[in-house]
Amino acid sequence: MIVQLVRKQIREMQEINWGDIPDNTGMRLLWGENQKFIEVYKEAVEKEIEKINLYLSPTKKELREELAQYNQVEAGNIIPTNGSDEALELIAKVFIAEGDEVVMPLPSYPCFESVSQMMGAKTVTVSLEEDFSLNVEKLLGAVTEKTKVVWIANPNNPTGNLLLTKDQIEYIAKKIKCLLVIDECYFELGGVTAAQLAKNYPNLIIIRSFSKVFALAGARLGYVICNQEVAAYLNRLQQTNQVFCVNRFAQAAAITILRQPELIKQSIKEFQELKKKFETKLRQINQLEVLDTKTTFSIVKILSKTTGAQLKEQLKKENIFIKDCSIYEGFGEQYFYLGIPQEQYQQKVVDCINKVLEEKKTYA
Repeated sequence: MIVQLVRKQIREMQEINWGDIPDNTGMRLLWGENQKFIEVYKEAVEKEIEKINLYLSPTKKELREELAQYNQVEAGNIIPTNGSDEALELIAKVFIAEGDEVVMPLPSYPCFESVSQMMGAKTVTVSLEEDFSLNVEKLLGAVTEKTKVVWIANPNNPTGNLLLTKDQIEYIAKKIKCLLVIDECYFELGGVTAAQLAKNYPNLIIIRSFSKVFALAGARLGYVICNQEVAAYLNRLQQTNQVFCVNRFAQAAAITILRQPELIKQSIKEFQELKKKFETKLRQINQLEVLDTKTTFSIVKILSKTTGAQLKEQLKKENIFIKDCSIYEGFGEQYFYLGIPQEQYQQKVVDCINKVLEEKKTYA
């Protein structure tokens, strides 16, 4: 009976079940958070405790102004969201209708497809090249009159590499009549942004996140940078349906760090150093190839017959959680994804990976 009431798009959606993964271990590496706690957040959040019984500002004015300054745009170009995933849903709900098409690279962030499918759109994929680069002309060739959105993560999730330069983003925005959505969640590490272009190109939307180098994954905070005409439509839906979607603790933490640019630089530098140390250790395992990534996670290729899925299952026994990249369509089964552990956990993670690979090689 109930299944007949469920929308067709939801019935056909492939469910992702992550399982019961603990949030109190420094070796949970499948989502690529910044594992280091930034102390300034504690005082900022504590100050908001006494107001937990009160609704917060519906306009998020203070946060929008700080984000505008950080990105050198106007406050009217900014829409804060409950994580970048809410930003994706918001864009999909405002612009995508049943029968539309969307275009995205493959492999790419699965939420691009799921939010589009939710609205009844058909997904058209463009496979990345063997080196995971994106052929821009091939992408443009997939765009038709039915295309409503082109979704691109830059740097790409899950391959971790930059797909587009700023000039290429502008080139695509000029060539197409539909929306071009660039997910820049890893901008602080990738260094390429189209934020300034978004002010002048109404069809260009940028998405950002505080879950990565800002170390606010648990607070769920993202934001959109876009032309003010686009912002007005996104705002119309958010202000009507989810006016209080960004909680006061997330806002307070973000405002605090945005007012301390040197602390942001320090956080980025420390993370990059931590990642370099970890990947140096990983490269000492001769059965692994560590790819060059511009993200808060590493992508590693297993050069032996062991698959990412097999490695993942063995590491779970040691309370180490990684991601098997075969879950991404278009990615090989020899790849795995892991976030960057704090220094005290790095050697254990590397030793356990090496042990599994050696045992698999022995019994192969």
